[in-house]
Amino acid sequence: MLEFLLPSVPMEKISDILSSSTQYYCDLSAHLDDIGGFRSQPGSRGASDKVTYINTYTTDKSATYQLHTGIFKRRKAWHLFPDKIDKLMTDMEKIAETFRTCGGGQTMDGLEANA
Repeated sequence: MLEFLLPSVPMEKISDILSSSTQYYCDLSAHLDDIGGFRSQPGSRGASDKVTYINTYTTDKSATYQLHTGIFKRRKAWHLFPDKIDKLMTDMEKIAETFRTCGGGQTMDGLEANA
């Protein structure tokens, strides 16, 4: 996608954008890399193509979509530490309930279709 949007940028410079935490951010859809959207600020690399900001997303929402952090946030190994595990277990129960609901346990607008 970046090759198409930045035709003047050589492939190695596009790779630099993709590996930059300040110029590229991927937002996963249902925790799947292949269908996630992304936003990018290519900086000087986009100047020749007159591109300053790229915002590319699918139009769908999934049960795991959240605008900000929440129960579906990415977990780290330290979430398993004894002083953190109770919070993780509570979140896991909420996640399980969300998927039960999506499976038909209750009606939630927009989520059953995604399940």
